[in-house]
Amino acid sequence: MGAGPQPAMSDPVSQIFDRYLDQPPTLPTAVRRRVEQACQGEIIQLYALADLDASLRLCQIWVTLTANYLGVIRVADRHVDEHIRVVPRGRLDKIIEQPGLSCTVIHLLERAEEHPFVTIRYTHRQRGAIGHLLYVLDQQLNGRTLEFTPSDERYREAIVRPIREAQASVSGNRLAIVWRLLGYLRPYRAQVGLGMFGATVMTLARLLPPFFTGQLVDQVIQPFQGGTLLLAQAWPLALTLLGGLTVTLILQECAAWVRLRTMAVLGEHVARDLRTQMYDHLHKLSVSYFSSKQTGSIMSRVGSDSDRIWDFIAFGVVELSLSFLLLIGLSAVLIFLDWRLG
Repeated sequence: MGAGPQPAMSDPVSQIFDRYLDQPPTLPTAVRRRVEQACQGEIIQLYALADLDASLRLCQIWVTLTANYLGVIRVADRHVDEHIRVVPRGRLDKIIEQPGLSCTVIHLLERAEEHPFVTIRYTHRQRGAIGHLLYVLDQQLNGRTLEFTPSDERYREAIVRPIREAQASVSGNRLAIVWRLLGYLRPYRAQVGLGMFGATVMTLARLLPPFFTGQLVDQVIQPFQGGTLLLAQAWPLALTLLGGLTVTLILQECAAWVRLRTMAVLGEHVARDLRTQMYDHLHKLSVSYFSSKQTGSIMSRVGSDSDRIWDFIAFGVVELSLSFLLLIGLSAVLIFLDWRLG
């Protein structure tokens, strides 16, 4: 029931917490132990920080979810409050959300009760982490049970993502936006690796046909036409070179098929993640946003704009790597054949 491994304070996420955020990068160990003890030993699956009290003053109130319980506990002056509110998740019957300009208030109500049994108040910087909790509770109300592997990274990423997006939008370095987009490939490392392997094999296979063609012309056709190579000698050598050329072309097509199929499937996964994230974000926007935006503009962002982004992520990255690798390979072959000409 102990806390997971604490993150190294030298990683980029912890640096963002140290520089921009006045809150812990993970759930404090004392809080975790206290909550899990009160929840009959159940391990915390999700947690978030509600950073406002009833007077809308900044504070530290941790909201946690286990398999069957919702726990709320406050930390004041780095001391864990002995009072902890633990409520069975089965009591939840209704969620009321009251968004404001600078904060949001969430009321959790049980059956046949007018007053909430838990009220959560938080600023906008906690919206991502709180949103994960509310999504799980909302799915519970719809009859779906979601369970997560305990992970501090889910909380950290939810808090850090808006800061990274803001940094990328104002960064003078255009590569910051590219690195942000490449983050969508992180859950699909295996598919990216397979696609890059296919692209690498295809690139290397492209370098071999000119070599076989050159050998065929220099070692077979010209000597045979010049009379220095007999037909009996030229024919086996020509068949060997043509066989190597055929095998190379077949290998190139197979690698191209592997790469195209893998990256096409990966592109659909990325498109799904993009649209899901955008759809979730649209649900968090105020009514005034939709009153000032045309429906066609919103649909264009959800449809065509997200298609362009996933096309870049799934294919543009590989094409760029492919072109770079091809340039390096051609340069190496040219220098190998004739370093002065190269």
